[in-house]
Amino acid sequence: MTRCRAPARRSGQRARRRRAGIADLGRDGGRLRFVARAAGWGAGAAGVAALVAFALVERRSRSPLVPPELFTGTGDAGDGRRFTGANVVTVAVYAALGLLFVLLAVQLQIVAGFSPLLAGTATLPVTVLMLLLSARAGRLATRTGPAPLVTGGLLLAAAGMLLASRIGPGAGWFTDVLPATALVGLGLSAAVAPLTTAVLDAAADRHAGVASGVNNAIARAAGLLAVAAVPAIAGIRGDAPADPASFGPGFTVAMTIGAGLLAVGAALAAALLRGRPASPVAAPPA
Repeated sequence: MTRCRAPARRSGQRARRRRAGIADLGRDGGRLRFVARAAGWGAGAAGVAALVAFALVERRSRSPLVPPELFTGTGDAGDGRRFTGANVVTVAVYAALGLLFVLLAVQLQIVAGFSPLLAGTATLPVTVLMLLLSARAGRLATRTGPAPLVTGGLLLAAAGMLLASRIGPGAGWFTDVLPATALVGLGLSAAVAPLTTAVLDAAADRHAGVASGVNNAIARAAGLLAVAAVPAIAGIRGDAPADPASFGPGFTVAMTIGAGLLAVGAALAAALLRGRPASPVAAPPA
């Protein structure tokens, strides 16, 4: 009898130790998540502070890397209001595009059950359509101005992202993925080239290189920031890619946010990119 009780006691002790260890891991995991969250907020605050410091230094510099008059339009720098507006629209476009390219591939593999190769081809229609149609849209914008094409294109792309938000279990490449990505591709084909032209037309010729660099940097930063921030806002946790039931609803919210960004970009384009840029005052001859 005593020998029977001893193994039972030892088994109970081991079970209690396992439960205690699991509880400790849970507490440690909570602490790690808290530290990671605090580090993320700290890094974000540091980035904002660095951006503000950069703007202040550029305002006081005699030879700024990014001339502030590009945004204010003072002197002969160009149409500052139009330049600023086009870059704000750029933020909306590339934030939405970053979300689509990153999250759609994960959704198709984790939730819809696609192979990595097939999921990787999902956004191919966007690239192909932009290669085929962007140059034509740029030429058309020289006659119509950028506002109609950018506004209409972004609304079309927003409709595509709303279609993408419905992709879930059992989705088919031709029936569900292709219609969504084709709409996004058509919309971006109409909008991107005229938007880039609007940025460059708003700056004086002597600032063309800087204007292009600023716009490219803003586009890249917008995509990265959206991929970093929007999944958390949409409720996609760090372990969500391993849990289809958790990732799917977050994906739907993220695509809806992306569609909203494109709709806001369309409204801004209609308001800020109408007509032609204000002609800069000619610089006196040297």
